[in-house]
Amino acid sequence: MMKKINRSLIYFVLGAIFTLPLFYTNSDKSKFLPPTNESYNGGLNYCTDLQASIKYIDSLSQSENSAKFDTLLYVEAASNFIKERFYHGTANYMFSENWIANLLGKYVWSHFYAIVIPDDILKRPKGLCSQQTTVFMELLKAKNIKTRKVGIASNNGNGHFFCEVFYNNSWHTYDVNLEPNWNKISHPQESMEYYLHNKDSLYLVYENKIPTPELKDMLENVEYGEPNNFPAKKMRAFHYFTKALIFALPAFFFLCGIIAFKRRV
Repeated sequence: MMKKINRSLIYFVLGAIFTLPLFYTNSDKSKFLPPTNESYNGGLNYCTDLQASIKYIDSLSQSENSAKFDTLLYVEAASNFIKERFYHGTANYMFSENWIANLLGKYVWSHFYAIVIPDDILKRPKGLCSQQTTVFMELLKAKNIKTRKVGIASNNGNGHFFCEVFYNNSWHTYDVNLEPNWNKISHPQESMEYYLHNKDSLYLVYENKIPTPELKDMLENVEYGEPNNFPAKKMRAFHYFTKALIFALPAFFFLCGIIAFKRRV
């Protein structure tokens, strides 16, 4: 009987241990400095998921009440929203949100706790190029607008992530993170294929964003994603799984403890 009681006690202790992170409160303590070279607007932080964001963009583009959906108008409204909604920075899971991803990100590989689920990214005021672009792409896909990721990488490991949007029978380049100045060139936001044959245009719009020598190196390695394909499916699945696991673990051990306790006689 003593062994059975001890076994149930061990299960209850384990259940309590795995429950503690759910009640642990912490916050992102990184010092916030309002960006001076971005379009960030803190007043949009109330848009904390895709649904709220779409509702806001609809109000800008009047797409809900319009008799004919204006794709370009919606794309521009969504692009401006992302530029104002986020400033550049890393959005990571905190210990209280997903302790498994947090610990693996800190001690194994930083990508483990870099958020990829759009609704979770929108809980933050900041995001990396991949995070901001992922939210942008999901907002457009919700309106059946075709998108695909574009990745560029230099030989020394530096890289950048943006996307192309398909409308008017062609692809158009959008970078909602670095916010290049398209007004500097006569053919703004053409396809990447166009710019790879006219690289001077990219050097000009990314002036003061990416050093030209570095951009030249990056453009030697261009990768396109599949149209409307989520760019981080495996990591998204990992994040959903670990978010479920942090609730399943304490429930499992408490259940085992109850069963062991009931069988003590």
